[in-house]
Amino acid sequence: MNTKEEIIKMIKNLPEDVTVEDIMKELYVKAKVEKRLDRMESRNGIPQGDYTAKTWKLLH
Repeated sequence: MNTKEEIIKMIKNLPEDVTVEDIMKELYVKAKVEKRLDRMESRNGIPQGDYTAKTWKLLH
């Protein structure tokens, strides 16, 4: 699935009363998580605790 298809699927899974701000937040979080995963792959991983803590902060 390409990026456009993933984003369309993500939006379709959101509630009917979703706001533009909600969509923007979802896109932002998706982009940040993907960037972090790419970094992990390029660095041969990071310690699980570091990843969990950083991801938790990003999502909340």
